[in-house]
Amino acid sequence: LLLVDMGNDHSKGHKSPPAATKGSSVSSSPPISGSSPKALSPIWQQRLLMLTDGAEPLQRAHFDQFGEEYGTLLWRYFTDGDESGGISIDRFAAKATPLFGSSTDIYVKIAGSGEVLLRIAGSLVEAAPDEREEVYLNVLRHLKSFGDDWNAAVDWKHAEAERVADPLQLRFHAAFSTIPVPSIPASHIVSPFCMFFLRASIPPGYLPPQNYEWSILYSSVTSGMSTSRFESCVFGYKSRTLTLVRTARGLYAIGADQEWRHSLAPFGGAEAFCIRLVPAPIVRRSGSSSLFCNLKLRASKMGISWKGGDLDLDKDLSQVLEMEVWACGGSKYLEEHAKLKVWQKNQTEKMKKVPLPGNWDDNVDKTILEMAGFQFSNERNNDPKPEERRE
Repeated sequence: LLLVDMGNDHSKGHKSPPAATKGSSVSSSPPISGSSPKALSPIWQQRLLMLTDGAEPLQRAHFDQFGEEYGTLLWRYFTDGDESGGISIDRFAAKATPLFGSSTDIYVKIAGSGEVLLRIAGSLVEAAPDEREEVYLNVLRHLKSFGDDWNAAVDWKHAEAERVADPLQLRFHAAFSTIPVPSIPASHIVSPFCMFFLRASIPPGYLPPQNYEWSILYSSVTSGMSTSRFESCVFGYKSRTLTLVRTARGLYAIGADQEWRHSLAPFGGAEAFCIRLVPAPIVRRSGSSSLFCNLKLRASKMGISWKGGDLDLDKDLSQVLEMEVWACGGSKYLEEHAKLKVWQKNQTEKMKKVPLPGNWDDNVDKTILEMAGFQFSNERNNDPKPEERRE
């Protein structure tokens, strides 16, 4: 269920729960029987204790911890609109049971509409939407094309962003455990809401492993917009990546489920994708053998493109205004990538000391290293200086 795995801000101020009853589990949903607290499973009494510090019945003030908007919606859900009294442990157990299930559809119903869902979910992971942001407006427009009520929002969730309601579920569960609501990684070129939407809508194989977060392999903001730097930083990383590309024509998100490389033919597996986020409408394409990348081999066309899409970059990436590549695998792949870069550097140093027949520029070893993305010293010297890099 984890959408993200970073940040503890939303857990601040939470009290540590009392020790769990032996044999109980916060994630289970026991059957409800009887009408008095003593007839209920001890886990429900434990959950209520965590939420109220032992007070009964449950009052509106106990929901303040969820924030004004989300707390009000949860209170209305538990009271069925009758806010004149408190909530007994029996009612709490009956209404909370589906909230501890695996589906997040019930949280969409609590939100009441897709627009409210996006606002609350984004806020809970520090990615509140800006109503002037083009990506948010495009997402909202697409969502509303399904309809305006919560049923339409559920349909949109299943079709386009399966994990969009996860922050609501995680925040509710956080009131009964020590697990914090995670945040999302900060991009240099897109908004927090855009990152949240991508995390909610891309194939689950791109989500970070447990206790690990995405890491930036390359950013044109910090490293400059350079083809050789893109190759040097990204090529050889042998796990999934998410690449964000902004051009004058739009904003794109490219999911590569195979490593980036120079190739004479398109590559990528079944979970490779390309999403055009801007301009509207949002266009999503996916499929194997759809991503093309060749910035070195003269025997084929050159550039980066997506088959059947409007993403088509030249070999110098001259159309790119900003670019960012995120590593989506675990620490294992980052460590292997770092070792590869050390090996490439050592190989280059060895080659400098060994006389080779013919021209080094035509040597097959140099070509192999270049295909892996290694940048030689003479090429680094030709890179734009920081003050000359495109902004």
